[in-house]
Amino acid sequence: LPPVTENVPLDLIETRTFGSRVIYERYGRARDESD
Repeated sequence: LPPVTENVPLDLIETRTFGSRVIYERYGRARDESD
């Protein structure tokens, strides 16, 4: 994958905990407030 050259705003969509030490976090692009 190419390097990211600019910041991408993200929103946390989902979290899951597996066992006591593993946390899965799913992010998606933040929606533009002008939409």
